[in-house]
Amino acid sequence: GQLEKLEQLYINDNPNLDVLPYELALCTNLQIMSIENCPLRSLPQEIVAGGPSLVIRVK
Repeated sequence: GQLEKLEQLYINDNPNLDVLPYELALCTNLQIMSIENCPLRSLPQEIVAGGPSLVIRVK
């Protein structure tokens, strides 16, 4: 894929975003994911399992 080098992802103010694609788990260099003002139902287990190097902030 094209996102292997992605290190930070900020997702803000997306009122229609209720599910994140599990493919985000393929972003192996992702260190920070910040999600604000999005009505997510849950985070895919594939993303949560990113390990201790991934910081996930949800507001």
